[in-house]
Amino acid sequence: MRELTFPDSTIPLCIAGKKFTVRPDRRFSETVRQLSRESERLAELAADGSSIEAGAFLCRAVDSLLGEGAVAVMFGEEEPDLFDLCDVIGYLCDRLSEYRDARLRRLMGRREAT
Repeated sequence: MRELTFPDSTIPLCIAGKKFTVRPDRRFSETVRQLSRESERLAELAADGSSIEAGAFLCRAVDSLLGEGAVAVMFGEEEPDLFDLCDVIGYLCDRLSEYRDARLRRLMGRREAT
């Protein structure tokens, strides 16, 4: 009898030399997409002097996605820069897209083989 096994459904991340792992469930995916759109707007606001509030918002968001204290692990003693936080959100979005593309290719390859 053939056995069905499920592939590893986590995304390994390396940010500022620190390793993180996330499970790309629906909540994670939706949050990353929303933050990606929001980070673009927040970066524009930073030019108007609103970077402190925007940075605090993104710090909380990154911590909620990667685990409490993730921002402190990434940046250490440094105060996170708003644009660096936007880069983290962009990286998460890119890695999520790569993960989905790989899963779709695997699924399509299996269908073509039958």
